[in-house]
Amino acid sequence: MISFKEYLLTEVNQYPTWVKTTVLLLTLKIKNLENQIKNEKDVVKKINLLTTQLKLNSYLSSLGIAVDTKDKTLVKLN
Repeated sequence: MISFKEYLLTEVNQYPTWVKTTVLLLTLKIKNLENQIKNEKDVVKKINLLTTQLKLNSYLSSLGIAVDTKDKTLVKLN
């Protein structure tokens, strides 16, 4: 019999809750920044918002790479 932690990491339930929550929060922040960028008139502020959005996109991409590898030590709950 496998432990509950091992079950959470199986293919049936693909990713742990913290991964799903993090992805959701990052996506919401990125979408919020997109709206701020559209509404901003000052070019300097737009550039600063864009850099923040790009940074969050890189975190999201890195997380996607980390959890998609076969090495499950990157997403352990310990």
